[in-house]
Amino acid sequence: MSRTGDPSHNVTGMSPTRTPGSWPTPITSELVVRAAARIGEVVVDGADVWWSESRPDEGGRSVIVRRAADGAVSDVLPAPWNARTRVHEYGGGAWTVAGGTLWFTEFSDQRLYRLDPGSASPVAVTPEPAVRAGVRHADLTAVAGGVLAVREHHPAEHAPAADVVNEVVRIGPDGAEVLVSGPDFVSDPRPGPGGELAWLQWDHPHMPWDAAQLVVRAADGSETVVAGGPGESVVQPVWAPDGALWFLCDRTDVWSLYRWRAGAAAELVLDVGSDIAGPQWVFGASRFALLDDGRIVLAHGREGRDRLVVRSPDGGLREVELAYAALRDLVAAGNDVVCVAGGPDSEPVVLRVPLDGNAPVVLRPARDLGLDPAWFSRPEHVSFPTEDGGTGIGVAHALVYPPANPEVTAPDGALPPLLVLVHGGPTSAASPVLNLAVQYWTSRGFCVADVDYRGSTGYGRRYRDALQGRWGVVDLDDVVACARYLADAGRVDPARMAIRGGSAGGYNDAGRPLHAPGGLHRRREPLRRRRPRRAGRRDAQVRVPLPRRARGAVACGRRRLRGALADQPRGRPRHPARRVPGRRGRDRAARPGRGDRGGAARQGCAARLPALRRRAARLPPGGQHPGRAGRRAVVLRPGLGLRPPGGRGHHPDRRRRPVTVIRPATVADLPRLREIERAAGRAFAGLGMHLVADDEPPALEELRGYADAGRAWVRTDDDDRPVAYLLADVVDGCAHLEQVSVHPDAAGHGHGRALVEHLATWARERGLPAVTLTTYVDVPWNGPYYRRLGFSPVDPAELSAGLREIRRVEAAHGLDRWPRAAMRREIRPRGPSG
Repeated sequence: MSRTGDPSHNVTGMSPTRTPGSWPTPITSELVVRAAARIGEVVVDGADVWWSESRPDEGGRSVIVRRAADGAVSDVLPAPWNARTRVHEYGGGAWTVAGGTLWFTEFSDQRLYRLDPGSASPVAVTPEPAVRAGVRHADLTAVAGGVLAVREHHPAEHAPAADVVNEVVRIGPDGAEVLVSGPDFVSDPRPGPGGELAWLQWDHPHMPWDAAQLVVRAADGSETVVAGGPGESVVQPVWAPDGALWFLCDRTDVWSLYRWRAGAAAELVLDVGSDIAGPQWVFGASRFALLDDGRIVLAHGREGRDRLVVRSPDGGLREVELAYAALRDLVAAGNDVVCVAGGPDSEPVVLRVPLDGNAPVVLRPARDLGLDPAWFSRPEHVSFPTEDGGTGIGVAHALVYPPANPEVTAPDGALPPLLVLVHGGPTSAASPVLNLAVQYWTSRGFCVADVDYRGSTGYGRRYRDALQGRWGVVDLDDVVACARYLADAGRVDPARMAIRGGSAGGYNDAGRPLHAPGGLHRRREPLRRRRPRRAGRRDAQVRVPLPRRARGAVACGRRRLRGALADQPRGRPRHPARRVPGRRGRDRAARPGRGDRGGAARQGCAARLPALRRRAARLPPGGQHPGRAGRRAVVLRPGLGLRPPGGRGHHPDRRRRPVTVIRPATVADLPRLREIERAAGRAFAGLGMHLVADDEPPALEELRGYADAGRAWVRTDDDDRPVAYLLADVVDGCAHLEQVSVHPDAAGHGHGRALVEHLATWARERGLPAVTLTTYVDVPWNGPYYRRLGFSPVDPAELSAGLREIRRVEAAHGLDRWPRAAMRREIRPRGPSG
């Protein structure tokens, strides 16, 4: 067949246009998995700034790092010490610093340790528990003579959750003093300037973002529930020097800033219309900080990115312009703020932000990826309509990353494939921070949508609670609505979509398709795995429909139809151990599957087999007949296959016709495609076209690009081995036949024609007006062949821009020494009857 794709094979990387989804990129899987150190909490101690780093190259060890006032950066905690806690399992708040003294929880035994200035080795503060790692510490706050902590006690290894005790304790030289006990969970113990103590508490089955209470114990021992409870969540209490307690509460639907003074009710100070806080998965999260001069600096989300806002004592607001889009762990440093910041073209850094107008200072830079920022796709925040589903909310949100590659452009009219990301949590949120796992796809020509489905944080409590009792329904509605929104806007190819998620998001990608031949749809019912029905306890069997393999219209053969039985059996099929009558059965014992008619006759269903063959022969490609119940139903053991007519002993006077099928190419097929190309190329040598005959087949990476993009198909024999293949692009809004080749051993069976017709159908389903190609005019299996398939030459003066560029590249590579031309076949739209 034709070598229409030869030019692109020779000039890979030189063409200015390429199918989205197959673009070359330096963002490799190796670069993605080469993980950067994860920056944890930040603490300011005098003029020094401390932070933690979880380092993959050290086995995930959490190292404490200090940046001194002179800019010197050093690791404070030497190996193998690991400052990490397991309280609430998610951890956080594993360390703190005061006056140069480091307090931390060691991961291996969960004991509390202290490292004094100038010391080389930490000292244990808490005793060795009876159960290793059975007494854990987190959410540390330094106080005079010791530290406040949340302590979690496990009385036995693998103790039931109901037996685990959470308490607030003060740990000093004389041991631990229990301050708060009773609630199922506690966090954020914060000492006040007048001897007060504030903390958060909540009980099972609530989560802290559902119903956490803020409690204050005065110096006289009296306790006050300041805010929170059923239907209301409180996070991050912070005491001001004047005795006021500041915190974030979602009483107004979004987590907003409140202030409380003893003897008065809590008052709303600032509602920015979106969540300031996030879900309290871990201890120590901080989204606002109190400055020495009375100002408050806070971060809040809006339109998919964080804003840094400063509130003056008189209530005035000022937004600080930053090049970063995500901010966390805000800590006051005099009249500056230190935080962890990241953005679309930057992984997280430790950033010091002066609030007097000076430029921010990066204290701990991100790793150097060696990539130009032009390779990074910038996300766009979109809001799209979705099904209400009884939630009262009909709009969902997403961060959409368009394809980005400075070296490649898409052909005119070519739409990118879509990858939908579904985050876990489910109270997480899409983040606009540079993520190479996203850029891996966008640099290859994919569009990526990171969906903030209902249940996500950042859009208020009503949005977050909309998932209650509807998990796996409204979140899936939002995922499908996002895909449909982007497809309807003409931004993505509706026929090429995928979904990916982990944790809570994994429920949505577990076999739930985003598209079908009829368009986008959703499956609301839980997934069920179909299992064979058991007949008694001996032999698992299933009642037909037959068959399942999409191999065209197939009929029952003789060799694979084994164990056909009449009605539902009570036990294992019996095969009499006697000689089989008849000439062909002489001198051999009866065996299952040898002679389907005879074996079936002995089991009482010979009369059914001709009807079953006729019924299967009428089966549409890929279809199934409903199972028939009743006395004469045929039952087959699981895993049985049906072969087409023409097998050994069936229709001996008729030539066996191979069974073929067209399907998308897989990664396992790619080496075989190169074999087909080499074999097909040998025919050109007989015409003296040795340049074409000796041309190397497409590289595996190039073939992989077509396969991943869904534009590579193979025609297989009845052993599912490819005998021909076709590659396609979209050029100037038309389907472009890039390459079609047939192995010489399979020539003459219409494989090439079938693949071309398959491409025409593919183009018609996408509303493309024509199929185009470039080929050799006089080669019999090129130009003349395509004329018979309905293609017509295109006048060189009427070439579209894309075809003109392809012809220019062909000429530059010397292929015009033999006449070549562009050809076009119009696609007739499908009529009203389909």
